[in-house]
Amino acid sequence: MRVVVPSRPVQTYIGDKVRQAERLRKRGKRFVERSRKLVEALLLGRVKEMGITEGTLDKDLTNIEDLSGPIARKQPIEPKARSTGAKSSRIGTIQMQQRLDAGYYTPDVLANDASLRTYGAILLSECIDLKYSGYGVLPPSEAYVSSERGVGLIRGGDLSLGSIRSPEVFAPVEYRTSRGTAIEGDVLLLIKGACIDEAAGVGLVTSRQHGLVFNGSCYRIRTNASTDQGFLIAYFLTEFFLLQKRREIANTGIAYNSEDSVLGYLIPRISHRVQKLIGNAVKDGLQAGEHSADLIVCAKLLVEALIEGHLTESELKVAQEALEHGDRGPDRAILARLTRKGIDVPGEPPLFPDLDALYRAIDQVNETGIFPDQGANL
Repeated sequence: MRVVVPSRPVQTYIGDKVRQAERLRKRGKRFVERSRKLVEALLLGRVKEMGITEGTLDKDLTNIEDLSGPIARKQPIEPKARSTGAKSSRIGTIQMQQRLDAGYYTPDVLANDASLRTYGAILLSECIDLKYSGYGVLPPSEAYVSSERGVGLIRGGDLSLGSIRSPEVFAPVEYRTSRGTAIEGDVLLLIKGACIDEAAGVGLVTSRQHGLVFNGSCYRIRTNASTDQGFLIAYFLTEFFLLQKRREIANTGIAYNSEDSVLGYLIPRISHRVQKLIGNAVKDGLQAGEHSADLIVCAKLLVEALIEGHLTESELKVAQEALEHGDRGPDRAILARLTRKGIDVPGEPPLFPDLDALYRAIDQVNETGIFPDQGANL
């Protein structure tokens, strides 16, 4: 097998794109994970809302002792989302709801429900715009078309811990309706399928998925002014929420949450200020993940363009040397030519629609490291 071996500066130029991608991926993952941990710490009563600031998410929340000063509670509430250890539970007729099966009233589920209500939880239906929330479309698989003839179809498996993978299948454009068209800011929740009760099944629609369609295994949640979408993502990743999803499918024989179940999920009543702080961290993390994915595509396209003669070693060498001297001009000129289908492809949108945002994200990692308390090294 023959391998193209460009000059060292060119190798460094392309290789740095991969290294930057990995740093951004790790940074994004940690932003989302720390946001989830902070929500759980709040619901466990281990921290106070009044002490939470932007700097709180700069701390490693693996050990809650890292939270000190005005944010920490002196006597944390006993965790309710963990197993109670009880083997049975007794409920009265007042507690009985629409279900009679025992799996709906396990000790862990009842403890979780009580913990959320103690915090001051409200129904999801009170947090969303009911007019625009609902299921997606249901095109049969035989109706799928090529990317040139259709529109990307987001399926439940494309949801991944808050992010949404690029769709692999495409539906006819006539499925692009108000019912199933994803709008930037929508939260998509997996409500059907084998992975329904796993944290992976949630995603936030960004500008990249705006205008795509989503199928019926996803439920669109359009939040109202009282609820931040990023915060909702962080909460949906917690055990407090996942226990509710598992409760709904207990003993049903089918992995499916009905619309009544979805609208009845309990959402903690957390101040809008704290919601925004957590939500912004989640959105920053998801954006870092998108930049990471784009940089991997970028590195691949650069290699292909070099092999096919659309870029020369001299161009890439000049760009690398300019970067080493703090000049992004040549690099910007090259990246601006890239599309997902190659370099200089007419009619195709750019791979990097906002290069300034990409450079800001890279600068943040270079200045503070993958995360502020981690140092600047990978």
